[in-house]
Amino acid sequence: MGSSPHWLRAVADSEAAFVAGTWLHLLGEAGVGKRTLVAALHRAHGAGRRLEMTQAPPSDSPAVTERWLHDIGELLVVPSTVLVLSDVHLLGDQLRQRLADLLVRLDGSASGQLVMICQPSMVGADDHLDQLCGASVEVPPLRHRYGDIEHLARLFLRKYRPSGENTFSPDALALLQRCPWPENVRQLETVIRGLARRPSGRMIHVEDLPPECRVSSHKVLTTIEALERDAILRGLLDRNSNVQRTAQDLGISRATMYRKMRRYGIVPSSLT
Repeated sequence: MGSSPHWLRAVADSEAAFVAGTWLHLLGEAGVGKRTLVAALHRAHGAGRRLEMTQAPPSDSPAVTERWLHDIGELLVVPSTVLVLSDVHLLGDQLRQRLADLLVRLDGSASGQLVMICQPSMVGADDHLDQLCGASVEVPPLRHRYGDIEHLARLFLRKYRPSGENTFSPDALALLQRCPWPENVRQLETVIRGLARRPSGRMIHVEDLPPECRVSSHKVLTTIEALERDAILRGLLDRNSNVQRTAQDLGISRATMYRKMRRYGIVPSSLT
């Protein structure tokens, strides 16, 4: 899924740990492809090994958490099992400590392999849960994989539009590569899936790209914020990047318009 140095290093380090059966702590922002990477490693090197995936429990009730911890303990003593534990960063302090205690007790007796998947917010926790793994690998965000964006965009377009023309104009590709992609590969795939629904048979141009590709902000937006950002972008596009007229159309002052543009990373000169 890429050839950038950061990505290849993460793949190589993860592969070495997976093949050796070492417990692996896989760290990275949401949407970078951590689960996809584990699934690919299992397809390549998991012959005869069963892949089990579980997430943080949906409830803090004692019955649910006790069952969750029990299942983890049961799976890790089964030979040839790879247990992928996702969303560890969502665990509360008490449950995270109980999980750490369980893994310490299992050390030496567990014959299965553990892969813990989490986001950076877990780093620095007092329980040192991540240190119980023999290997720790950080999967890079898409903004650090500039050279992979074109490859991934073409890959997703072929996936969702297997027939017809699967090409981008140079300007469209350049805009995709400038986008900060705060939600990483998942966001890029969603954008390309939407583009693939358009009539096939023609090249994808800048004007085909959604508003989120025209901003420079790294902030992950709420639904309401995304709607507001898109309304501003559409207004600027309709008014040929005229900020004053767009502000009037939206019923806000020019000062408010500029403040919101800074907040969402909107640069009028990039829209034309």
